[in-house]
Amino acid sequence: MKKIAVVGSPGSGKSAFARALHNITHIELIHLDVLFWKPGWVETPRNLWIKTQEELIKAEEWIIDGNYQSTIDIRLNAADTIIFLDMPRFLCIWRIIKRHFMYLGKSRTDMAKDCPEKMSAEYIWEVWNFPNNKRKELIQKLSLLSKDKQLIWLSSPQQIATFLNDYNGPINSGEDQATSEKAKAKGFQKTWLDTTERIRKGFAWIDLKAIAKWLANDKGAQSLNDFVAALLKLKGK
Repeated sequence: MKKIAVVGSPGSGKSAFARALHNITHIELIHLDVLFWKPGWVETPRNLWIKTQEELIKAEEWIIDGNYQSTIDIRLNAADTIIFLDMPRFLCIWRIIKRHFMYLGKSRTDMAKDCPEKMSAEYIWEVWNFPNNKRKELIQKLSLLSKDKQLIWLSSPQQIATFLNDYNGPINSGEDQATSEKAKAKGFQKTWLDTTERIRKGFAWIDLKAIAKWLANDKGAQSLNDFVAALLKLKGK
């Protein structure tokens, strides 16, 4: 594991997982969001974006976090290890809503500067629909990878925590440093599992009616009726 591509839906925990893996391995960590977005949420032109990634993959070691599915082949072909975080859609939705309020008006550490956290109905709909379209496309791409590549498919926070806890790859520092970083990773895993427990209890602390009202006032929200209904149904269980 020297060239690692971390992929998955928005809200699947790619950035947090990549940071935890970086803390253990000390392999250079690259958040694609930091490079793609320019101040004020300006996108990098496609031709430049392709060139940027082609330069990134020339390094001997890297952990690259990000989907960007239209250019994902660049990373999949260069990686020796692909880690697919295939999380449940409700977990992904919950995380992006939580993230929105945690970083409201601020830029995340895994996002470009001067790109304050934002959320729209279109974005939530994209995440909701990920299993129906982009996930299928991604699985097709993964199925065509050469057999010499390592594919790690993690489909629950518990599997992620187990993977990080059991990982015995090369550590690029002394034994004391390795012990320290693994301790940090375990703390991260506990937070992840605590989050899962809150999800399991049915979004109890989220005011779903307020979310539905917000969506109803947002552009394109009519297409999200099924999403809102599903959330309210889940709360009622």
